[in-house]
Amino acid sequence: MKKILPLLLCILFVFAGCSDKTDTDSVTIKDSVIEEYVGEGTKTVLRALVKSNAFLVEEVFVKNHLPVDAQKAVTNENGTFAPVVSDKIHSYGDLKNTVYSTYTNEAADKLLNEKRYVEIDGKLYFDMKFDEKSDYTTDWTDFEAEFTSSGEDTYSIEITAKNEKGRKTVINAAAVTVDGSIRLDNIYS
Repeated sequence: MKKILPLLLCILFVFAGCSDKTDTDSVTIKDSVIEEYVGEGTKTVLRALVKSNAFLVEEVFVKNHLPVDAQKAVTNENGTFAPVVSDKIHSYGDLKNTVYSTYTNEAADKLLNEKRYVEIDGKLYFDMKFDEKSDYTTDWTDFEAEFTSSGEDTYSIEITAKNEKGRKTVINAAAVTVDGSIRLDNIYS
């Protein structure tokens, strides 16, 4: 009789552990796509990627470009290039690292192949033919983002930002896991 009570308690704990349901097990069906729970750690990584994208859009590629010293511009057969004088990105290697740590290789290649920035004599230069006034209106200062996962390695991101008139604008993006790291797949603007 003394051995039966501990045995029953063990069986009770096993059944209780098997029947426990937590929020991390939640799965919802929406538009015939199974959306899985995205954990807080993954959300933190995705938010950081969206912030990095916002930086690259607003200060490097789309809305503006990195600060340059136009007085020291050089001209060669490929155009006129001004040296970058940024305290955030100092070299072409820094720029590549930032872009490749934010986007998938394909998206990063597409962005860098525009050749807005080049390396001349080991220094980062900006191609002045891209020094036109941008009509970009999205303000990434205070954005909101919702994340869903349709599988272990793919994420959908719905970003709500504001335009120059203060109206909300929605940007849809995607991220994927590549070699164990999450990267944005289709967002710049």
